[in-house]
Amino acid sequence: MFLHAKNAFGLDIGDRSLKLVWLDRHRSLHSYNETAVPAGVIENGVIKDKTALADAIMKLLSTMKGSKIKTVQVVACLPETKSFLDVVTVPGHIKKRQMEQYILKQIPNSLPFTPEEVYIDGQVLSKSYQSSEVLVGVAPREIVDDYMDVLSQAGLEVQALQSEAAAFVNALIKEVPSRRRSSNTIEVSTLAIVDIGVARSSLIVYDKGTIQFSKGLPFSSEEITEEIAIRQDVSIEEAEKRKRACGLSRKACPEVYKYIEPAFAELAKDISKALEFYQKTTQREVTFLLLSGGALIKGLEEYLQSKIGLPTKVGDPFVNLKPTKRLRKKIKNPPSFTTAIGLALSGI
Repeated sequence: MFLHAKNAFGLDIGDRSLKLVWLDRHRSLHSYNETAVPAGVIENGVIKDKTALADAIMKLLSTMKGSKIKTVQVVACLPETKSFLDVVTVPGHIKKRQMEQYILKQIPNSLPFTPEEVYIDGQVLSKSYQSSEVLVGVAPREIVDDYMDVLSQAGLEVQALQSEAAAFVNALIKEVPSRRRSSNTIEVSTLAIVDIGVARSSLIVYDKGTIQFSKGLPFSSEEITEEIAIRQDVSIEEAEKRKRACGLSRKACPEVYKYIEPAFAELAKDISKALEFYQKTTQREVTFLLLSGGALIKGLEEYLQSKIGLPTKVGDPFVNLKPTKRLRKKIKNPPSFTTAIGLALSGI
């Protein structure tokens, strides 16, 4: 999950869509694309129809925007709901060759899996005489094998599978020396990234230079759209247009706002609870909130900032790239490409 793949492109596999980004070694954006995933092919990160998903990936590759991709090597993501990240403290007396077995023994303590049911990977974050801090990634073998099978069916060679959380951090976090900071630079300390998705959402805490905590959030943008469609007796397409046009503005369209706001109020509560849990267990406060994902709506920055009480802004997925102006202008919803960009950065 932490391998770097030379010349690989990034492939974001979601329940509702596929997104692809290819970078050169100078971090210039050369290719991108997106396509819908047919309903029922993936449900909550679980692949239900491998053939249909492989066909969708091949369609994505055959309709590329920008330069033609010259590699079959890919860095793809595992669904956040099915992959797990945790920082494990390993006592200093544990030898390097014994570290994996020690970590494997800790899995049943925090996850509903046995060591035989998962793949595990790790990265040592710090090491001292007393202990080592290891960032551990765990995913069920059944899930990983299904994703590997589909990518193989699509004619791709998998260089790495990475969690969505790791991809978000790759794309959005840029640590700049103080002498080079500008007014647009985020001071990296302890911050949370909130991914607002169409079908599912998640929260990631970035602290001490790595991911310390991640949690799925029970928020679905498409459920809000469905509520508007039912309540106002319109099509899903029209309901989505109304949601996007209204955003979180009571004055602009009060008749739509009343169906949108309650869901975001619950989202704010869930974020606050997760941050309180992190502070309680670590004695460290989150000081900033970054937003991203394909389902952001107007006014969300201001709304969450007022509800949660933290400085909040939409993250820039291009912050670590040198994208060509032509392609950058064509990507109409950059936050929706955050995962694919983070994966592509691993690919170089």
